[in-house]
Amino acid sequence: YDGTAFDPTIVLTTTSPAPDTITLVPTGLTASAVSSSQINLSWNASADNVMVTGYRVFRNGVQVASITTTSHADTGLAAATTYTYTVSAVDATGKVSAQSASVSATTQAATVTPPLPLSLPAGTGPALPQVQVDLQVIPGPTTIQVPPGGNLQVAIDQVAAKPEGGTIIVEAGAVYRGPFVLPARSVSATGWVVIRSSALSNLPAGQRVKPADAVHMPKVEGVNPTGFDQRSAFYVPVTRSTEGTTNIPHRYALQGLEIRPVPGHKVTALLQVGDHTFLNGQWTVWLEHPGLTPQRIVIDRSYIHGDPNVNSRRGLMLNAKHAAVINSYLSDFKDDDSDSQAINSYNGAGPFLIENNYLEAAGENVLFGGSDNYGPIVPADIIIRNNYFSKPLSWRGSSPRWWVKNIFELKNAERVLIEGNVFESIWEAQQSGFAFVLTPRNQGGHSPWSAVRDVTI
Repeated sequence: YDGTAFDPTIVLTTTSPAPDTITLVPTGLTASAVSSSQINLSWNASADNVMVTGYRVFRNGVQVASITTTSHADTGLAAATTYTYTVSAVDATGKVSAQSASVSATTQAATVTPPLPLSLPAGTGPALPQVQVDLQVIPGPTTIQVPPGGNLQVAIDQVAAKPEGGTIIVEAGAVYRGPFVLPARSVSATGWVVIRSSALSNLPAGQRVKPADAVHMPKVEGVNPTGFDQRSAFYVPVTRSTEGTTNIPHRYALQGLEIRPVPGHKVTALLQVGDHTFLNGQWTVWLEHPGLTPQRIVIDRSYIHGDPNVNSRRGLMLNAKHAAVINSYLSDFKDDDSDSQAINSYNGAGPFLIENNYLEAAGENVLFGGSDNYGPIVPADIIIRNNYFSKPLSWRGSSPRWWVKNIFELKNAERVLIEGNVFESIWEAQQSGFAFVLTPRNQGGHSPWSAVRDVTI
């Protein structure tokens, strides 16, 4: 200001900025399948006059990733499938380029590990059962109906005496108190003796029975008038060698029966097949040659159970050849001072089939071996299939009453196939508590041939 008039004029000069445009679309996109579920992508970096800040990845036209690098691993893909990819660039102002040229890649085929073959190459795996139980139960034309209060033993004796066998029908809901003996028959007999429920048609063949089905079953109770704690409902004696070899108990089938103790009575075995003979008012143990043991015994669709309040040591002592327990429900077998089993066999040569049953016991649900046999016998050709093994959790506690040990145990057995079963509910009690115990044992010191071999699980 020099004393003259004030001139406030200010002159500004500006320059317009360059347009904000992306000049480079991503190039060089490649795709490479590295597995059945992953494809790796890579491309050249893009540039513009502002700054490229990231990239968007599109799979089959749909955006699947937003990243800042020039590579991407696309995972979680389906095997043997073709995918198409493009990439676009993004600058600091949010402008997005056009998508790149597309590329495609196909994921690799899935790798499937084949299951181990059941039949391994010769000489490399356990031998499978070589003989199977014949389940063709064909009785003769004779049919005897035993009404409530009727004499079941007389009917058994009459039909067993016929070479062609026959059928004995017992009334569903009626009670028949044993023990009932299934006697020796001529070895030339070809027909079966079938003891079955009058309501067997309500128990479909091939289906496992359950306790609710007992309304369709006669009640066969185990009792022994001598007071000895054997109390079998059914007893199948062994033939002593002094009695000759022309008669043995064979071809007996029990179908649709409820077999139980007399309420409140202890049981050693509800069905005693082999190894005991009732002679001169007492039970005598006969451990005979396997050729003389009971043969071709089938228990089907039967509910066999112990007393809920007292010792019920075994459901079935199965010392036999060609024996099967199928579609049945065996439960509540337990003891407070000894091992207990739903099924036990130590003096039977086999083959055995135990299939589609519910099997419940405190000691060992199923046991082969555990006692000495006449020998040399190793129970063989055993198939254990599609069964449900369990123990009630009510048997578990800080001071359990019943002896609980393991679920399935082999002490003397060979060529055993175990498949399709459920094994549940085992805990440490009288022993550590295992689902499986495979342990060859010469139990009493008189069976040095005892072995456990060729077991397939």
